[in-house]
Amino acid sequence: MTPLLLCSRLCAWPLLQTQLGLPVAVRSLSSPAKSAAVASHVDLESFKAYAAATGLSQETTVYRGTLYEYTVQTVLRRLNFLLRRCGGADDRGIDLRGSWYLQNDADPLRVIVQCKSLNRKIGPNLVREMEGAIANESNGTLGVFASNQPYTDATNRQLLSSQRPMILCVISTLDEGADLKQMVWNTSASDMLGKLEVGVRHRTSNREVETEIFLKREGKPIKELKKLP
Repeated sequence: MTPLLLCSRLCAWPLLQTQLGLPVAVRSLSSPAKSAAVASHVDLESFKAYAAATGLSQETTVYRGTLYEYTVQTVLRRLNFLLRRCGGADDRGIDLRGSWYLQNDADPLRVIVQCKSLNRKIGPNLVREMEGAIANESNGTLGVFASNQPYTDATNRQLLSSQRPMILCVISTLDEGADLKQMVWNTSASDMLGKLEVGVRHRTSNREVETEIFLKREGKPIKELKKLP
């Protein structure tokens, strides 16, 4: 029997099964095929779809860490950050990389972001690690450190004394609302940010008063740009 004839008969068998009312076995995707079908994740929604399709357990550190990185990406997008997730052996601890569009008529700032979702306050050693990461970047790169936990007094002193332009953020996890809770920067960053300021406003949700952090310049709130380059 020739290969072509064999292939024709095998390919016709599922159709014959259907016509005879016989059960037809459904072949599941192999791992490589499943990966190709899901494609790579680039944001919060595509990662959740990827995790569901591949069976990635929500209890793993990979899932929790990646979820928080995309949560930070989502929150900072509201402030006109355009970030992509990097990661890998050569990332030097950098989780997100991209640009910050502070003004429509100005060139964006180059930014790198480190994300840490922990169950303890952030110590100064992590800020020192961020200083080293900034030192390996080109001049004019702003470092952003984001965590779901507050910073110790020693960490804040480390930030203020650093010669590297850096911002410390507190961003809550997805389960806790994915909100910007705190944003503070040092003098080196102020030279890049100009007259940018942090504002605080209060809103009522379910009869509870919540604090919202926003950015402003010369008293005017920075609006979210719906479309970035």
